[in-house]
Amino acid sequence: MGNNMLMDYYGLDLSPFLAKNKGIIPKQGTILHKQRTLRFSFHGIGAYFDFDGVIVDFDCVFGSFQYKGFQLSKLLLFINTSAPPDKGKLDQADLLPLIQKLLISGTLVAKPVDSINTYEYSLNSE
Repeated sequence: MGNNMLMDYYGLDLSPFLAKNKGIIPKQGTILHKQRTLRFSFHGIGAYFDFDGVIVDFDCVFGSFQYKGFQLSKLLLFINTSAPPDKGKLDQADLLPLIQKLLISGTLVAKPVDSINTYEYSLNSE
């Protein structure tokens, strides 16, 4: 959705990632488009989008701009900013048992990202 909003707003015929790399659009900014506010910031090999308070932060495979999985912290950020306020906030302890079940069943695959026990999860496509 963020990519489509940026493409429409700036009249792009190429990926916003490529447009940012070519200096066609800014690295970060706020746009009002079709009565929706989008705050965006490109970082490293990913992007951060805030759609009227609902936050999506993701990374892509370097050089291909393809989605490569998710980190639990970024999934929680999305859940906690998109859930109704009366539902309360979740933390990693709430989701870890569910993630563990998916890992054990083989539905998810975990790959260590760094030395502080951060994992990138992706669907097992085999």
